[in-house]
Amino acid sequence: MAETYSGKARAGAIGIWATVAGLGFGLGPVVGGLLLGVFGWSSIFWVNVPFALAGIALTVSVVPESRNLDTRPVDVPGVLTSAAGLFALTFGLIESASNSWTSAPVVASLAAGLVLLASFGGGNIGHRSR
Repeated sequence: MAETYSGKARAGAIGIWATVAGLGFGLGPVVGGLLLGVFGWSSIFWVNVPFALAGIALTVSVVPESRNLDTRPVDVPGVLTSAAGLFALTFGLIESASNSWTSAPVVASLAAGLVLLASFGGGNIGHRSR
């Protein structure tokens, strides 16, 4: 927002953002309850699609392009390690609903998830943030 708006326009943009956030905080539970009552539980997910499309359209049309020539490339091994760790941890927790906590699928998944996430976190030690 700091790069898109300046001066009074920035203050107005922050005011609009705060107003919309406040309205969402107040109206969200009410609208969610109405959607659940009228259309069922899946409607609370589908109602977000128009907002996402509007957000994408506004971002493309309003936010200026910016380039940071000093960026680092995506850490593909880090992304894969963290995703695999979160997947294994989630899988283990889901399996614990139908299996014992000491069953092989649960223990193996949770252990693998913890090891992967620890290696992901340990791989970032010593790297400086910019």
